[in-house]
Amino acid sequence: MNVLFITRTSIEQLSGGDKIQLSKTREALEKLGVTVTLATCNDAIPSGTDIVHVFNPSQMSTTPLRAARAAGIPVIVSTIHWDMREYYRAMFAVNRKFFSIKPPQYLRHYTVAQLKALLYNCVWNPRILRKLREVFRFADVLLPNSQAEATLLMKDFSVPEDRIMTVVNGFDTSMASDTAAGQFKREHHHDDFVLCAGRIEYRKNQLALIEALMDEPYPLVFIGRPFDPGYTALCKALAARRGKTIFIDHMDQRRLYLAYRDARVHALVSWYETPGLASLEAGAVGTNLVVTRGGCTEEYFGPDAAYCTPDDPQSIRDAVRQAWDKPKSDALSKRIARSYTWDEAGRQTLAAYRRVKPAQ
Repeated sequence: MNVLFITRTSIEQLSGGDKIQLSKTREALEKLGVTVTLATCNDAIPSGTDIVHVFNPSQMSTTPLRAARAAGIPVIVSTIHWDMREYYRAMFAVNRKFFSIKPPQYLRHYTVAQLKALLYNCVWNPRILRKLREVFRFADVLLPNSQAEATLLMKDFSVPEDRIMTVVNGFDTSMASDTAAGQFKREHHHDDFVLCAGRIEYRKNQLALIEALMDEPYPLVFIGRPFDPGYTALCKALAARRGKTIFIDHMDQRRLYLAYRDARVHALVSWYETPGLASLEAGAVGTNLVVTRGGCTEEYFGPDAAYCTPDDPQSIRDAVRQAWDKPKSDALSKRIARSYTWDEAGRQTLAAYRRVKPAQ
């Protein structure tokens, strides 16, 4: 079976969860005997393609999908979708904090941030929803990462249930088993600490985590590239007042797993996650989790994580305290290893392919 993966044109320049999902799904499918070719929406569909599989459709042109439909090639879409309206509206309240925190060049950052918030709320989000409706019309099967996302697709886009198959997100089992405890602590001179891995951006909500822990004794470590300069300036200015906080720009995947293993708590208090690859990876090595209630987190982590509301500092603080004080258990890592691996994602994806292209 020859499958063409189509993704956004910026995939090599701008890393994100969709890039990891794409590359790990590709690896899992190739182990199952599927031949996978990678293209962007600007590329032509090669002859001999059996299935076109789209990732991150909100940033897609429909041109290759029209070509696939004209050629009689089935189209699969990994939706990677959540309702972003609450998150976009919250940007205005966050932006007001430029005047209380006053990072360098705060007036310029505030002006740019407000313009972005207006753009996202009034232009970008409606455009995304229109784009998704258009892309979904060409899809034979949609692959959300959870039942919660599937329900959202049926509710917001009127997608019939029989065109949806859930495919889980996963973690890298080889990385989880190949990292030893203690190395990150030795290199960074930390004992126990709270870790937050992810790009520094509004959606990941790092500023709220810093605010919630201002008067708490826990060392706080952020690992992730700055995505929004103004928001990053806010976070770093408030962190400087707090102390006990460090920012690490980037780590390769193996070193990131070393950090996961040494952290006492991993906190991802985003506006939403589906469910958050960093949370899956940290939980897979036994780290206690704090996760947002936004998205499909409860479906993945059940009773084995501490949950918070992203715009409530007391809720975030209580969840971190709960996770910090909780003895480590293998319940969460067993749950993740049992159900949420890339190999399982590959098997579920292959089942979707066989549904639209039965073996001859």
